[in-house]
Amino acid sequence: MNILGYQARWITILLLIVLMGGIVLFGGCAGTTGSPAEETGEPQETIELSFAHFFPATDMIETDMVQLWIRKVEEATDNRLKITSYPGQVLVPSAETYQSVVEGVVDIGLSCHGYTRGKFPIIETFLLPGIASVNAKAASYALMEAINTLNPLEIQNTKHLWSWGNAPGGMMMQSPVRKLEDLQGVEIGVTAGPRAEAFKLLGAVPVTLAMPEWYEALSRGVMTGGIAGLDTMKTFKLGEVTGDYITIAPFMFNQTFFVVMNQETWNSLPGDIQDIITQVTDEFFHECVTDFWFEYADQGLEYTRNLKNVEIIELPDEEIQRWLEKMQPIMDQHIAYLNERDLPGEEIVKTILEIVEDNNQKYGDIQQ
Repeated sequence: MNILGYQARWITILLLIVLMGGIVLFGGCAGTTGSPAEETGEPQETIELSFAHFFPATDMIETDMVQLWIRKVEEATDNRLKITSYPGQVLVPSAETYQSVVEGVVDIGLSCHGYTRGKFPIIETFLLPGIASVNAKAASYALMEAINTLNPLEIQNTKHLWSWGNAPGGMMMQSPVRKLEDLQGVEIGVTAGPRAEAFKLLGAVPVTLAMPEWYEALSRGVMTGGIAGLDTMKTFKLGEVTGDYITIAPFMFNQTFFVVMNQETWNSLPGDIQDIITQVTDEFFHECVTDFWFEYADQGLEYTRNLKNVEIIELPDEEIQRWLEKMQPIMDQHIAYLNERDLPGEEIVKTILEIVEDNNQKYGDIQQ
């Protein structure tokens, strides 16, 4: 083979080498250009939020409600959210929870509307003696319906997640209360102003304290009983210091709770995460919250019955009417109070009474 033949051969070989290298080079790029974000994109940042409330760390509100909601939200967001619960008032006192959320001290807060008298004038209507839900499911649906219907300005400086009401309350006493005369001069614990005013009208001596303070007050004899949800007999171990006699009095006691998020925190969340929280919370409320207090109240009563003999007292209708007549001025004063704040007092009370009765009809067959 002559020199020209060798040259042609080597040129062909070189061209083949170059061509093969190009195929390998471009073939390798083709394998990665389809999803560069999957292989080279940075992981999304985890958003951390705090959740504060006053219930003890071992309580069902923490273990079976708060933690369940947190888990559902975190899972639905593929753990882009991490929410840490701080129970037992370790971050903020119960009465300061709402304002702490407003100011951004905590991101999410759970507490009672009744712990900050005057802050929630419309919602506080649910706390008035004479407004009685037949069970926790009816109370919770009535409260949420009223909030959605009346859209109260008082909670619009936060992102409202959900609210609920508890089971019918009872007077947990060391001596029996069967009639109005049995209350005269008796020191009885309450957690909200309307109940304090009610017991004054009934002749008792109300002692207004937040629930975490009740055990010590009962132990020291500052009060000889109190009116609250029966769940507190286990939650706050009140069954150890009272509850020999329990007078069921749903017309005397209603308690409402809220879960709200700081508005700036909410606004800073990506839109898809906001949508997920909204959807998960709505499902959680219907599937978990409205039935939660049934077991919760039963456990409180069972806890106390394991400690002592407990007598359950139900007042006859004529006795209930005596109490309601004595307490009527509280409803009248609340209407006047709403009117003074340029709110339509009569209309608000009428609407709430209708909503409560409607939900009592819907859920009245459910045994508490």
